[in-house]
Amino acid sequence: MEKPQPRPIVDQLEEHVITISLIVMTVLVFLNVISRYVFHWSLAFTFELVTMLFLWSTMLGSAAAFLLGEHMSMGLADTLFPSVAKRALRLLSYLGAVAVFSLLLVYGWQMVQFQLKVGQITPNLGWPEAMVSMAIPVGSVLVIIRVLQTAYRDLLSRSRV
Repeated sequence: MEKPQPRPIVDQLEEHVITISLIVMTVLVFLNVISRYVFHWSLAFTFELVTMLFLWSTMLGSAAAFLLGEHMSMGLADTLFPSVAKRALRLLSYLGAVAVFSLLLVYGWQMVQFQLKVGQITPNLGWPEAMVSMAIPVGSVLVIIRVLQTAYRDLLSRSRV
């Protein structure tokens, strides 16, 4: 049995950030629950922070999932079609993902620009709402990079058919 190759740190970037984010979210929610039930007052800012971290984790998780090949796929297509058709379907799925995340990038960026223009801020922390929304265009760029990276690796390799 061959020992698996360690992945470069750049390929683990999203996973490390998500791990830290999940730990911080868990601690914040726990502290807020304790605060509400023990001290009878809520730490209102925790909701904003957890929401912000959740959105960033979701977008980073999408990028990580593409890199690891863990996104949803139609397994039935892998069993029904010959290898040439499988490659074509994978290429189509890569192109579709790039198209969808390109749209998210464009419209997410427009949303961020609008929020900066009107000076929209979060209610409790008073932070620019664009800090939250930047997860969409930044995450979309990361997903597009990971999709292209995966497509390159997948479609140019002769081993996976």
